[in-house]
Amino acid sequence: MAKARKTTRDPWKTKVWYRVHAPGEFNKADIGTTPASDPELLPGRVIRTSLADLSGDRRDFKKQKQKLDFRITTVKGMDAESEFVGHTITRDYERSLGKRGGSKFYGRFLVKTSDGKDVKVKIVGVAAKALTRSREAEISSRTLDILQKSAKENVLSDFIQNLLFGKLGSQMFTSANKIYPMKLIVISRTEVLS
Repeated sequence: MAKARKTTRDPWKTKVWYRVHAPGEFNKADIGTTPASDPELLPGRVIRTSLADLSGDRRDFKKQKQKLDFRITTVKGMDAESEFVGHTITRDYERSLGKRGGSKFYGRFLVKTSDGKDVKVKIVGVAAKALTRSREAEISSRTLDILQKSAKENVLSDFIQNLLFGKLGSQMFTSANKIYPMKLIVISRTEVLS
């Protein structure tokens, strides 16, 4: 006698799609949708989007290469609220920076914003010619000063806006260019630690 065949339910049929919104500093823009069978499973989930999609400026090459991460915090009905947790530039963009000639260097910094949030910031710089260790140390020191000053004067949301939309990048480039001829400085990664 043949065994009765078990019927299994498709788990996707139990899932509901929730719309995820960016925090206030990004004008509560829609990040996208995410499925869940229970809304209690959503908090803690990380959603990634590009700065170009978030700002609506899809023609800007640099914004296309910046990927922002948001963590879902709360769910109200079919809408999920999120907080900014970090950003990275794409690997292909970072690799292309080294092909521009000159000397490539990296910097890693930890700063605290005026509202007590720790933020890890990583940069990639490209000098016009070979860079000595002493010049690199001097550029790193000035870069840290610029980041610390901005962090102390701003809450997390304003500090992140300055990082993402180029204000701090241009200040770092101008300062570094006074020490040694630079091609560019790019903020390659940020991570909100607390």
